[in-house]
Amino acid sequence: MSKQSSLYCIGLLILGFLIGYFLEHARAGRTLAGAFAAFQIRDLSESAERAQKAYNQESVPVAIYAMTELLDRQQAAEKAGETAFLSRQIIATDLMLTHARLAKLYGAAAQPNMITQHITEALRYAKIDTNLAITNQDTLMSFLARIDKGAK
Repeated sequence: MSKQSSLYCIGLLILGFLIGYFLEHARAGRTLAGAFAAFQIRDLSESAERAQKAYNQESVPVAIYAMTELLDRQQAAEKAGETAFLSRQIIATDLMLTHARLAKLYGAAAQPNMITQHITEALRYAKIDTNLAITNQDTLMSFLARIDKGAK
């Protein structure tokens, strides 16, 4: 083998190692992203379970606290963006329901400013899913009542 052929073979070998190295890191990155998404789903699920239990069984202040905790996690998921497990529409629907529940709870706590704030946010998220046809406070609260009735 000539010197030029040897250098060519060594160059191809190094190139092969580099390509393998970068492909392995890309695969590891996808695995890590999948693990993070699964962790995020578990965290959201546990938070939603706690919030729903508080909403159904606890006092208004406790339910507001639990729903606000859930809202924070949902907003973090929204900022993180879509994943294989959470679409933009699912996140928006969950945020709409959480804001609607907070509005209902603040109504029970006689805090009109907070009611208005959460109704506005719920309606903003409702617009993302046009299949829901939720356009005002009455349709939002009627939809929430049907969801809550089915959840019990």
